[in-house]
Amino acid sequence: MCDRELDPEIIEAIQVYDPTTFPGGKYPEPLVAQPKLDQLQLMLAEQIDAEATDGCPCDPDGVCPHGHPSWLVVIPDIWG
Repeated sequence: MCDRELDPEIIEAIQVYDPTTFPGGKYPEPLVAQPKLDQLQLMLAEQIDAEATDGCPCDPDGVCPHGHPSWLVVIPDIWG
């Protein structure tokens, strides 16, 4: 997991569905393995907390305090 929290103003400026709004102009590289399909389904059904690409809990359509987006946002971008 990331240990450096971003400035709240940066977090506020991030538009999670637009990777160009992230620092560096793209989604940060994932720090943990992509969840399995059954875990993603549970996240979608809100039966478990959504997970950011660094392993932190986050809103299903949000970012963690370290600026990593939810897997539920990134996966559609990965799959095209």
